[in-house]
Amino acid sequence: MFAVNLQNILAAQHEEYLEEIRLYNHERYLMREEADPFSMTDILFKKTFRLTKDMAQYILNTILPDIDIANNLDLTND
Repeated sequence: MFAVNLQNILAAQHEEYLEEIRLYNHERYLMREEADPFSMTDILFKKTFRLTKDMAQYILNTILPDIDIANNLDLTND
């Protein structure tokens, strides 16, 4: 009886863990698609992108001159 209860508890905990991951990933998706990432708090920005805002801005400023924006607007057309 104890083993069955333990299995049920572990299964419920695992499902809860998976749901937390799904919610976190969905929040990240929404942020990428709909929000200005630089308006996020510094802590959330670093947790999401694994960079500080200053580092991200530096990288953007470095690579943007080399990116042909017109050719990248619709990546499905080759």
